Amino acid sequence: MKAEKPPASPQCTDCQLWKYGAVSCARFNLRYALNEMLKELPFFRRTAEEKIVCPHKEAKK
Repeated sequence: MKAEKPPASPQCTDCQLWKYGAVSCARFNLRYALNEMLKELPFFRRTAEEKIVCPHKEAKK
């Protein structure tokens, strides 16, 4: 199953997992989009994270 919409996060544009519609990526995109929306709303801005990093792009420890 290939995703049709562009990803919400610019981190996902060249990711193979996102291209194949991985469920974890859909959840990350939703979380990223919600966080970006929270940054724009003054009342909720304090709850937004400064930078969300995709769990698949983080270096493995």
